[in-house]
Amino acid sequence: MNDKSQKSVANSLEVEEHLLQHMPYLLQDLWALGSSVDQILDLIGTLPLSSDSVKVLDLGCGKGAVSVKIASNFGFDVVGVDAMTEFLKDAYKKSSEYQVSNLCAFIEQDILTYMIEKHSFDIVILASIGGVLGSNEDTIKKLRTQVRSGGYILIDDGYLKRGEVLRRKGYEHCRNYKKT
Repeated sequence: MNDKSQKSVANSLEVEEHLLQHMPYLLQDLWALGSSVDQILDLIGTLPLSSDSVKVLDLGCGKGAVSVKIASNFGFDVVGVDAMTEFLKDAYKKSSEYQVSNLCAFIEQDILTYMIEKHSFDIVILASIGGVLGSNEDTIKKLRTQVRSGGYILIDDGYLKRGEVLRRKGYEHCRNYKKT
């Protein structure tokens, strides 16, 4: 992992860079790393899509909880991208356990590098990785390069209460819902 990727991953996991090497051990008992898998599945279930040819991109997929569950529940093809080797090993194991390894591909790469090339996914998911893509506006612009026209962008993130400000490393992207 290069320095830029390491900093990006450390920010998304809310740790200092020197602790990254210990994160697979510290998070070994967790499969879903911060994202709300059930809410994402519920939302996808409302979309007018046919499982025949739907392609999903899960950016910062971690251990693959969202990716594997989408493939299992909907039969969609899912590409998960993450820079953490150990997390992706867990994602591969879970895809086999759920018998959807034929529907899941996991790519070890920084999402910023992956997104240099334009893609045409039906659904692009950015879940619980913080502001690694920049401001809210920059994030949407970058995600639009990954989704087909008429496709869907799902962001599993949060907003601050009205008038609140959060000055904490890794949360610089957080805005209250009134701020543009």
